Amino acid sequence: MPRPKPPMPLRGRQVRMSDLDWLIFQDMGGADWLRKHLKAKARLPIKHYEAQLKGEKNDTGKESQN
Repeated sequence: MPRPKPPMPLRGRQVRMSDLDWLIFQDMGGADWLRKHLKAKARLPIKHYEAQLKGEKNDTGKESQN
């Protein structure tokens, strides 16, 4: 069965951690847990980060560098 298409393009990232850290991370839920946790604990509203991705001006008046 094919995997569902993600809502945004995914980029490969590298994280340095020990084997023990990796096992704990996987036990907590891995990448799915991390995505949910990041969105729940973000300092600013999600719309702010989405605007940066689109290249709109942020609250400092400068366009994002991405």
